[in-house]
Amino acid sequence: MNCRVGARFGVAGLLLCVCGYSWGLTTADKVKWKLRKVQLALYTRLDKLPAKGATVELLTEKSPLCDEEVRFRRLRLPKCAKAQGKLIGRTVAANSALKVGIIFSGGGMRACLVALGALMELAELGIIDASLAIGGLSGSTWAIIPWYLSEKPMAKFYDEHIKRIVSGLLLKNPGALMRDSANFVKIMTKIVARRLTLWEKPTIIDPYSLLLWLSLVDDKIRGEYLKMTLEGILPRIRTGDMPAPVMSLVAPLPDYKYGWVDCWPWAIESTDLGFRLTPPSGLGSEFEAGKEVQRHYAVPVGLLLGAWGSAVSVSLYEALGKTFGALPTKIKPSAMDEQLRNFGIPATLSQARFLPLAVSNPAYKLAGAPSESMATVMMLDGGINYCLGFPPFERESRPFDLLVVVDASGDVPMGLNLHQAALDAAAHDRPFAPVGDGWRAAGEKPFTVFFDETGQAPAIVYFPASVTNAVHPDYDKNFNPRKEIAPFRFMDTFNFLYTKDQAYKLTDFARHMIKEGAGAIKSTMAKILAQKKGGAAPR
Repeated sequence: MNCRVGARFGVAGLLLCVCGYSWGLTTADKVKWKLRKVQLALYTRLDKLPAKGATVELLTEKSPLCDEEVRFRRLRLPKCAKAQGKLIGRTVAANSALKVGIIFSGGGMRACLVALGALMELAELGIIDASLAIGGLSGSTWAIIPWYLSEKPMAKFYDEHIKRIVSGLLLKNPGALMRDSANFVKIMTKIVARRLTLWEKPTIIDPYSLLLWLSLVDDKIRGEYLKMTLEGILPRIRTGDMPAPVMSLVAPLPDYKYGWVDCWPWAIESTDLGFRLTPPSGLGSEFEAGKEVQRHYAVPVGLLLGAWGSAVSVSLYEALGKTFGALPTKIKPSAMDEQLRNFGIPATLSQARFLPLAVSNPAYKLAGAPSESMATVMMLDGGINYCLGFPPFERESRPFDLLVVVDASGDVPMGLNLHQAALDAAAHDRPFAPVGDGWRAAGEKPFTVFFDETGQAPAIVYFPASVTNAVHPDYDKNFNPRKEIAPFRFMDTFNFLYTKDQAYKLTDFARHMIKEGAGAIKSTMAKILAQKKGGAAPR
């Protein structure tokens, strides 16, 4: 289709979308849905819906892994065993390979840079080769997912990504700025058309996600925002040569609780909401009782980049809880609402969110699903709950032996997110390493090992990044991360503008931190292997 004909269809489609949207608000639903079919028929002349729909099934703690994950593990674990043998200096049989996971925290661009530096060092040490999965949420996803999409080794990606972070969208040369501005207008226009076609309201998450995409991804895919999906990562990991990435979201539930949502390249899963959605690009399609009733355009991985890092969608209740260091169970929104009423402010303000990503619930009317009564759900930054994405690594049917945890959150005291993760695991009756009160001390040390002598829970090697300069005196006595995370300092969570020196200062610090703890990671691997050989309960 030539550009002139395409433009005519585009304009006609947009006008019909707008008219249909207004009309649908005042007429019977039956007429509205007939009009919607006309809109879709017209608009898909330019922008095809996925040829194949998505499937939904009930998911519980005991549900088996999906076929794609089983195949991946079968290929990946023998390669992990070989790499683990090199690390500990002795042969590890393929059927004895440890299931090692790496978990990165949220924390805005600070978390992105810490994750980038840690990934670089972990790659050089051979620990990524020995790992089964890499997890992230919020800002750390901005390093992990662009790396996978780049299809480049970390050694090459590392400097390129720092260059992108430093330049962003605002500090580029005029030519690059014009190119990305043109891309932004072109893609954003199509996003709005898609939204209106499906009777959805464009929200702030759309331009925000697109800006992140244009700032963070490799040049060769920058213009492919609407085409790149999460399952596009599958070819890179399908042979088992790399760990599988899993990024975490949370969905607010009744009673002021959260449901964790795990985004794998092969599926989006949530035991809290009760669904497994395959493929992940089906998120947003409408389902009833596990059947697709209205297909959506494939959800771009760029949109998920925005959702994963959507701390802007925090409610007033959550923001105050974080600010004053209180867990949600300690402050009741009803009490906050009463105070708001006293000042003449609408009581619902405490739970209001700034235009989050809202999608149809895949588990709607799915018998047995905890969220079957919820037609729509909000998908939010996982750090709104707590800043470490442990849940994907805790499911009964997906056991892990060792978790390397890099915490670049801004919570003080450091270790608080580890404590919250332990509480959450206990609430879900999942095994967790014996953290106890040790989380406070762990936040003031270079690293800490938490080991379960019973063999029921995975061991944890915990690295806190937002520490004082006294914790790493041999790095740079003048660099105090604890001081720099303060508001308006360069490591502030909401700072997106880093100089080259600041970016390398942070990534080099993360590399130093991992290098200091590399011996502990290796010795913990050896200890777990000995524990298994001695007959400890298998995970």
